[in-house]
Amino acid sequence: MSRILFFMLRRALGGLLTIWALITFAFWVFWAIPSQPATFVYQNQKMNAYHIRMGDHILGIDKPKTTLYVQYLWHLLHWNLGRDWTTYALYPGSPAYTKNVHVPGVQVQLAHELGVTLSITVGGGLIVLLLAVPLGSIAA
Repeated sequence: MSRILFFMLRRALGGLLTIWALITFAFWVFWAIPSQPATFVYQNQKMNAYHIRMGDHILGIDKPKTTLYVQYLWHLLHWNLGRDWTTYALYPGSPAYTKNVHVPGVQVQLAHELGVTLSITVGGGLIVLLLAVPLGSIAA
C-alpha cells in the first residue's frame, strides 16, 4: 500500500511541478515579446512617452517583472484571471472610460466560450476514433 501511495504522491508532485514550469515559462515568454500593452488603454490615439507610462500604470504593469510574476501566481492560485486588456479602455482611469458600461472579467468570457471549445474537442475526438479504429483494424 505504501508503494502505491508513494507512487501517487510522486506523480502528483511531478504534475504540479510541470504546471508551475509551464506557467512560469508562459509568463516570461509573454514579457519577452516586444509589444506595447498601453495601446489597449489609449485606443486609436497618438501616444507619446507620457501616455505609455500612464497606460502601463493603469494596466498595473509599471512594477518590476518579479513583482508582477508573484502577483500573477497569487492571482492564479485564487482563480482571479483579471480583466481583458482589449477592453481596458472601458475601465475607470482610462481616458476613453464611459460610465455604466459593464465589462465581464476573463472568467466570464472563458465560461461563455466553454461550450464551443468542448464541442470542438469532443467532435475532434470522435472523428479521430472513427478514423483510428478502422485503420487500426485494417493494419492489424
